[in-house]
Amino acid sequence: MVNLNIGAGSSKQTEKRFGFFIGGGVAYQYGRYVLDEYNGVTNEYPKVKETSVGPAGNIGVRFAVGKHQKNIEAKFSYMRSLKEDKISALGIVALFNF
Repeated sequence: MVNLNIGAGSSKQTEKRFGFFIGGGVAYQYGRYVLDEYNGVTNEYPKVKETSVGPAGNIGVRFAVGKHQKNIEAKFSYMRSLKEDKISALGIVALFNF
């Protein structure tokens, strides 16, 4: 992921109280889950591992708090799988950067 950062959180030297970022790149998704289908032969619920890869993007805002440019960040991200039958990923994140 390559991001363009502007304002708060873009560097240690900035004195801005508000900032934002936007970026794009390529992402890899790995996930494990259990199917909700009971297998009577093995007497268990099958476990599945999924991977997908595709273009990704993110966008977010930062608000500086305190004297030393610590900041609170909110980010939204999305990764679209290159294959129709694979999983795409959506992310919503809140962070405290210090």
